Amino acid sequence: MIDTNSDLLALCQSLEKSPALALDTEFIRVRTFFPKPGLIQIADQSQVYLVDPLGIDEWAPFKQLLVNPDVVKVLHACDEDIELFYHLMGVFPVNVFDTQVAAACCGMDFSMGYQRLVKSVLDLDLPKTHSRSDWMQRPLSPEQLTYAADDVDHLLEIYTFLKSKIDDGGLQNIVAGEYQQVVDNLQDREFGNAINRLKMAWKLNGYQLARVRALSVWRERSMRAKDLPRNRIASNDALMQLAKHGNWSKSQLFDIEGLPEQTARSCADDLIALLSVEYLQEERLPKPVKADRILNLIKSTLVDYAQRMGIAEQLLMKKPYTEATYWAVKSKSSLPEQVSGWRRGVYLEALDAVISELS
Repeated sequence: MIDTNSDLLALCQSLEKSPALALDTEFIRVRTFFPKPGLIQIADQSQVYLVDPLGIDEWAPFKQLLVNPDVVKVLHACDEDIELFYHLMGVFPVNVFDTQVAAACCGMDFSMGYQRLVKSVLDLDLPKTHSRSDWMQRPLSPEQLTYAADDVDHLLEIYTFLKSKIDDGGLQNIVAGEYQQVVDNLQDREFGNAINRLKMAWKLNGYQLARVRALSVWRERSMRAKDLPRNRIASNDALMQLAKHGNWSKSQLFDIEGLPEQTARSCADDLIALLSVEYLQEERLPKPVKADRILNLIKSTLVDYAQRMGIAEQLLMKKPYTEATYWAVKSKSSLPEQVSGWRRGVYLEALDAVISELS
């Protein structure tokens, strides 16, 4: 167990020439927005190292290792791990290879769990009995330590298997592009997509929609500043209620279901100011797309492209992109810039193919 600053320094120095490292984290995230690290697992070609973050306060050596472009960092379903590293150390790892994304690129199931991937590639059965453990307790049990070590012990072998297929298929841009999207999402401080959590927002109109957009951004910023889960700030239903009626007094805020009393008390002035229409502009969201010939044609075209590329179709088909393509066809307009990254070229071809089919 690596549980002192000096041990971590020595470990990082010994690993700086490694061609690839497997990484994973264990954390808790129950009463906070940001994950609280309970354990960091590292594996090279020879052994597994378990790092106890509760005993370490000097992260510079590990931070340097994470940003070393000569060392591939191999993770599985990396989103929350990357968020933890960023919150703990203020950096995003570079040269990251996500085995979950890579598996989907190789035509395996989309969003495949680590245990299933190990079984599929290596024919090994791994238990998942301690995924909900209390990783902040000390000492950690032998069973917890074994479980944690298993999460990286086979990752480099899987990386070697998948990387060969990725290289043969020329799919490196997809793996890199999906990781860049993770980084971009974590770096977004405008929270322009926060409203997407409110599935019924499209039913609002004019100033109601402008209000709920402002409220959703306020909630994202508040929960980060206070390190609280979203519902501890305000539920989705509470934001919708606030936006629909607009004019609320401070006392009325306490009657809104899903708005915690602490929020109603401490944030009353902010909420009332946000609900003012003086600085808001009316806007509308498109209605949800209903299945019709156009949508079915777009989806079938994308499925064909995915099959030709040899990737999981769910990796290619993102709902916002599919709907943006739908409205581009309906309005006879160009594909919006929101359809970006490695998918954009495919969606442009799909758009042309659908328009040609319909003409």
